[in-house]
Amino acid sequence: MPAETDTIERVTIRSRKTSTADGLDFDGCKRVRIADCDLDTGDDAIGLKTLHPDWPNEDFDISGCRITSRWCAIRVGAESIGAIRRLNVRDCVFTHCQGGIKIESGEGAQFENLAFTGIEMKQVCQPFMVLASRFAFSAHGKSVRPPVGRIRNVRFKDIRVLAGV
Repeated sequence: MPAETDTIERVTIRSRKTSTADGLDFDGCKRVRIADCDLDTGDDAIGLKTLHPDWPNEDFDISGCRITSRWCAIRVGAESIGAIRRLNVRDCVFTHCQGGIKIESGEGAQFENLAFTGIEMKQVCQPFMVLASRFAFSAHGKSVRPPVGRIRNVRFKDIRVLAGV
């Protein structure tokens, strides 16, 4: 019997009222499809985090979304102590964002098999950031000096960054 997929499709979110107004945040979720959404947020538009080491985020497919954000269009990590696996982001447009794709593995978090394909970024200040560190992003980690995070098998393909559009 195939596993069921939760779907968020053709949803519009306008959340610019505060600087902490994320669009969609996920923690410990599996088999999620986000398609053809229109997000305009005051903070991260789509964020994946893992606040518990035994509750990974796995099998995400994000496609056809239009994203405007005061912070990041797609943020993987920060406040993560568990795994994030099998994320596929494709055919999306990011406009007027501080960050485009931000991947931050700290606190021992392990990220693997992340793919970003067919992305167009217009007026995005920092299109990419990939960081594996010992930095404790949150109070959820167990140790004062957490282990270095790990990032494996990340693919970027057919990405256009347009500065003055």
